[in-house]
Order: sequence, then structure tokens, then C-alpha cells
Amino acid sequence: MNTIGKFDFDRLSLDNKNTLYSKMHPLVNDGVDTDIKLAIPASGSIWIDSGAPFLHGDCISLESVYFKDVFDKKSKHTHFAADFTSDLICRALQKVYKPSCIVFYYSPFLRYMTLSECKAVIETYKKHLPQAKIILVIDLKFLLFHRIRLTNDDAVKILAPKKKHKITTFQYYMEL
Repeated sequence: MNTIGKFDFDRLSLDNKNTLYSKMHPLVNDGVDTDIKLAIPASGSIWIDSGAPFLHGDCISLESVYFKDVFDKKSKHTHFAADFTSDLICRALQKVYKPSCIVFYYSPFLRYMTLSECKAVIETYKKHLPQAKIILVIDLKFLLFHRIRLTNDDAVKILAPKKKHKITTFQYYMEL
């Protein structure tokens, strides 16, 4: 068996990138739950690594630079970043857009983080975008926490939402 030392993303074809992107964002392509859609402001929202360009054009989308080829190059609503957790990105979003809402809708970059790392990402956005409501729709199956000691509800409490709604066993909608 060969082991890949370093994955070269540029070697993927456009079809493979499209397939990979749709597999990483399956629920966005299938449609957003109606209750969740009503809770998210129609304008003034920024979707972080969530496939927003496939939903509607009145929101801003910040996507992974690796998937730049997947999106329409003429779109003024889609921007790309290599690191979604940097202070510079958060300050730029605040300065340019002054969003009313930040949405993390099953964001793949949050997968396999610990609860404390996920909370730190949220705190970074809260610090730089204090006026914005932060909405986190997440599948807890992918977060790293000690499931023997903590239940899903315990994990949600650690993230400290102001409002929460359980979608399925592991999926939650939270306003932070």
C-alpha cells in the first residue's frame, strides 16, 4: 500500500472537485430545512464554508480557496480563503460587509475539531463581529468529544448557545 505524503489538490479534475464539494456539503444541495431557512436573515448574512452560492444570491459566501474552480468566477457574492479562523478574515468581513448574521451551516472546516477548538472559532467571530448573530448548524458526530462522559446535550451546553433546536439525534441548530 502506498501512502500519500502530501495531497496535491490541484491535481484533481474539475469534475472531481465538484463531486468532492457536493459530498462535503450534501445538505445544502438537498435544500435547507424550512424552519432553519426562516430563522436565517435573507440579506446581510455571510455563510462560512457552507455552500451558500447554491441557495440564493443575496448572501455572501466565504468558501475554501481549494474549491475556487467550482464556483462562477463572475460572482461578486463568493469569496475565498485558506483559513476561516484568522483575525484578519474576521476584521475584513466586519469592515466590508458589517453582516447581521454569520452562518456555519454544516461547515466542513469545523469537522474533527474538539469542542474547545470549535468554541474558539465562534469566539473569534463574536469578538470581531459583535453585532452579528451567529448561527451554527452542526452534526455533532464529527466533533471530537468524550462521548462516554458527555451526551450530545452536554456538548451543546459547552458551546453555550442562546437558543438551540435539535434537528436529529446528532444535528443541532444553535444561535450563539
